[in-house]
Amino acid sequence: MAMNIVDMLPILKCPRTGADLLFEDGRLISKTGEEYPIVNGVPILVRHVQDFHITPPPSQHISKNTANYAPPRHISGSAICLHLGSGAVPSADKRVISMDILPTETVDIVAEAECLPFKDNSLDYIESGAVFEHVVNPLQSIKEVRRTLKSGGEMFIDTAFLQGYHGFPSHYFNMTPQAVEAHLCDDFILEESYVPPAATVTHALTTQFDRFLELIPLADQAVLKAMPLSEALDFMRAATAGQHGLNSKISEYGHRSLAASFAIRATKPHGTKHDSEQDRIDRLAYYAARFGAIQRHHEIELYRRFAAEKHDKDVLEWMDAPSLRDILLACKVTNPREEGAYRRATLLLREWDGNLSQIRNDAIAVYLKPKLLEEEQTPPEPEAATVHVAASSRKWFNILSK
Repeated sequence: MAMNIVDMLPILKCPRTGADLLFEDGRLISKTGEEYPIVNGVPILVRHVQDFHITPPPSQHISKNTANYAPPRHISGSAICLHLGSGAVPSADKRVISMDILPTETVDIVAEAECLPFKDNSLDYIESGAVFEHVVNPLQSIKEVRRTLKSGGEMFIDTAFLQGYHGFPSHYFNMTPQAVEAHLCDDFILEESYVPPAATVTHALTTQFDRFLELIPLADQAVLKAMPLSEALDFMRAATAGQHGLNSKISEYGHRSLAASFAIRATKPHGTKHDSEQDRIDRLAYYAARFGAIQRHHEIELYRRFAAEKHDKDVLEWMDAPSLRDILLACKVTNPREEGAYRRATLLLREWDGNLSQIRNDAIAVYLKPKLLEEEQTPPEPEAATVHVAASSRKWFNILSK
């Protein structure tokens, strides 16, 4: 952390009303009466405080793509610099405000890119790397960058194009180079646009292929790796055409994370839509939890496969999880216009996340065992704890107690 509340106070504003902020008796309040939490000395300046804004995330979910952050050398010594989406990257530079949507140990402020809690024309330099694909509304976020930069101020943005699904808590938008220039640059003076050295076409291709190999069984990996490139490409083209079953071995999460496109089919509900800000927040939370369940189900299948390959047998049939289809059906929002429908479905998805996490952890424990004994191949008698998938479903599963 480089800046504290007192250092930042002259340029801060209330994200809800735009009013000036005051720091009195350990409380951060606005002149219009809004109050914001302070967690471990870090102000939480978001419009609607959620649990993930005030709860430090697991370390494996936090981005840290460099050891330390400092502004470029040409930025003046008196500049005020915003590292937008800093993740877990620390900065010792007193000019830098480290900002993220998550309360990591290295941030100076927790805030939203779509509603920066800084006054108009208050910042000299804004840098954002691998962030704009994760914000809910990148076009609103760039408006905030424009609003808060001083005349003559500079921004630097590096965002995803040909990258698969990644990141926490969400990943929303990948942009083509044309979109970055036309929409993010907008009416700024474009000084330079380029592909970063660490994001070249070879990196894009090898990263995608490495992730693809992780999604398929070890035997299929070995077959592909042993083929000349032209044969491997023909093999994958044949899979796309449905000529063999390679794609059927990939989880739903695997397909989503690397898909060439994605489609939806939806029905317009009956009734009048009254879409409040809280409704929008509830929807975002629901779809984030839904994707989390999809990912957790993938992790179960992945570690079951790892364990089976390691121990040379399918040792985890007795740790089977309910089908992903049944889980998502049980948590489906059938009437979006009903008060609290998304909140109730989100709570159910989070319960499933806990149950699936336990099965995944059991699978990991078996995978990590150096040797599986014969008697461990037979499933133990389950404890009383069971979870029902849905009232209309016949599928149950047991959470095995350790």
